[in-house]
Amino acid sequence: MLASVRYRLPGETLVHEIGTKHPPKRCTSLAEIPPQKGYLFAPFQENDAHPLWFFPADEQRIWTQPTEVSSFSLAYEVEEDHRTEYMRAFEACQAAFQQSELQKVVLSRTLSVHFDQNLTKDDYYRLFEQACISYPNSFVSLISLPAPWGTWLMATPEILILAQDCMWHTMALAGTMEKTADSSLSLEVWSEKNRKEQQWVVDYISRQLEKLGCEYQKSPTYVRPAAHLLHLCTDFSVIPPKEKSIACVIEALHPTPAVCGWETSTAQALISKVESHDRSYYSGYSGPIDSNSAHLFVTLRCMNLNNDTATLYAGGGLLPESNENSEWQETERKLNTMLRLFSAHK
Repeated sequence: MLASVRYRLPGETLVHEIGTKHPPKRCTSLAEIPPQKGYLFAPFQENDAHPLWFFPADEQRIWTQPTEVSSFSLAYEVEEDHRTEYMRAFEACQAAFQQSELQKVVLSRTLSVHFDQNLTKDDYYRLFEQACISYPNSFVSLISLPAPWGTWLMATPEILILAQDCMWHTMALAGTMEKTADSSLSLEVWSEKNRKEQQWVVDYISRQLEKLGCEYQKSPTYVRPAAHLLHLCTDFSVIPPKEKSIACVIEALHPTPAVCGWETSTAQALISKVESHDRSYYSGYSGPIDSNSAHLFVTLRCMNLNNDTATLYAGGGLLPESNENSEWQETERKLNTMLRLFSAHK
């Protein structure tokens, strides 16, 4: 596929497509992003293998998403899971809690899917449409990068920053429960571990905004549905700092303890050591951006599509009291968000 982007904002039905007359711009920092309308796609950690990408909005199309996708079937096999690797990584994280001042670390894993044949451009577009229909309150995006980076599809619930006009917004989203017919939106049913995990994110965002001199207000913590899952969420409304750019706020917030851990540098070092896979663009951020506005989302509930394979990503926050089996099951539930798209029409 040629380099291009399609996206649909949460709660909307309009699909936006950005095409470029030239290859997307590879950047080594936010300072290199040109002051023009386009789309930003950033990795968890920028490096030579995983640069920031900026798609200038040379060509744009907008249309209303379909209400249903014509029936199609993707025959696939799921590679054997990496439970043993995950257990070793989990044990290494628990050891780190005892040996350092680490408070929380987000441990991720992957799931590999093999298709019977190479996916076509139409297959990618149908998966995107199915994600839009299945997850109306998520940010859905399909990003086709030059080879060898492949195509990324996400249906993420988490805002990194919504910056426009005279008020900016961000959120602390953490903790996970499966949504069932009997699910309650009451905070009382949530475990102390989940509430503590989310509070770390609230405290971190508060500290980072205060360091920038930002005035802000935060909502009470509430239960936020996301696809077939529930999360704890606190919304932040931020008065834009007069002498600070959007890039300054992005750099101050990313990566939050919701995708990395706390303390940040200790958690990042541990992640690099114990995870057997490369996170690549999982838990980075993505979205439309302009010279004085941005609508960026954390790249969660995502997959990397490349010819006849798909790599799905998921993670969960570990605390000293975490249980390995419970954390593994949480990643299973998160992986199912994207895995369900393949079998939606079987």
